[in-house]
Amino acid sequence: MNEIIITEPVQHLELYQGNSVYITVLLTGKNDNPYQLETGDKLIFGVKRNKNSNSFVIKKILTSADELDGQYTFSFTPEDMNISPCRYYYDVGLQFSDGGFKTVVHPSRFKVIATVTGKEN
Repeated sequence: MNEIIITEPVQHLELYQGNSVYITVLLTGKNDNPYQLETGDKLIFGVKRNKNSNSFVIKKILTSADELDGQYTFSFTPEDMNISPCRYYYDVGLQFSDGGFKTVVHPSRFKVIATVTGKEN
């Protein structure tokens, strides 16, 4: 399994087409203490073909119910990652229950590399 932990505001990713991947986003709040989502907060991972596109290629949402040991992990299935090999862009935003919004991972490259062997049905 491909497991990635994102700790920086910008982190470029290179992933293989059709592979499972788990991406953990570590959130920090005041004084570099871990930030835990509150009820109604949403952590949104979005992938687009280009930064100005109106539609998502992949969009995943986590809530406070998805926290495990203070971490939030986005799970991508082979079906999620069965997208055309090329360079996309992603970012991660935190939508607060009061309507506020903060980009926690700035727009970064999300490169999908072609594979030879894939998941069989």
